[in-house]
Amino acid sequence: GAHEPEWVRFQLYNVVQDVSTRVRDALAFARILEGLGVGASGASALGATLSWLLRDGAGLLASLAFAARASTGFGLAVKRWRFFADVAIDLGLVLELAAASFGRGAAFVLALCAANVAKALGGVAAGASNSAIGVHFAGADGDVGETVAKGGAINTLSGLAGLALALALARALDAAALAPAARARAVGGVFGALTALHVLACRASLRCLALRHLTLERAAALHAAWRASPD
Repeated sequence: GAHEPEWVRFQLYNVVQDVSTRVRDALAFARILEGLGVGASGASALGATLSWLLRDGAGLLASLAFAARASTGFGLAVKRWRFFADVAIDLGLVLELAAASFGRGAAFVLALCAANVAKALGGVAAGASNSAIGVHFAGADGDVGETVAKGGAINTLSGLAGLALALALARALDAAALAPAARARAVGGVFGALTALHVLACRASLRCLALRHLTLERAAALHAAWRASPD
């Protein structure tokens, strides 16, 4: 179709984002397990369950509140909300990675809840903006369902690639037999590099996205041009 070259570029950048997110998610999840006390003597299964329930509850409540408040503006600033979604998810992953540093007390639970709130906000914004992007790529005569399904299939494949890369990285770290401090530095370095790559890929994907509907920025520009035009 007319949008095919644009769609291919957009999906290539999305693959980079998905792989980066999968690897970072695995690294952060390993740290969460440490914070929950997996493998530690004296750790309580009930305490871990309560922490996880509080985390999920915070995310669900944040999703409901955010969707109710911001839903009417998603279609008017698609690129802005898509970038917000990716940055929010990045923030959530950073908080998850750092959560275990607070021990297994209330600070850990708060960090875990804050991380899931950020990821929940990102999920709502991503879902809304991705729907608008799917409509854009489908065009006036296209099948939105087919376009979204193709994008979802690509995301699934890139997710699997990310999981394979995360597994290889975990094995490499175990084989290196690093001291805890050195391992933490290595994980932080990889995580930071992948986060930077994720943000750059997000910006690149949005730059190649040529939306053709009226946005807040275009409406403001049109209004300014109309006010400046002679009567």
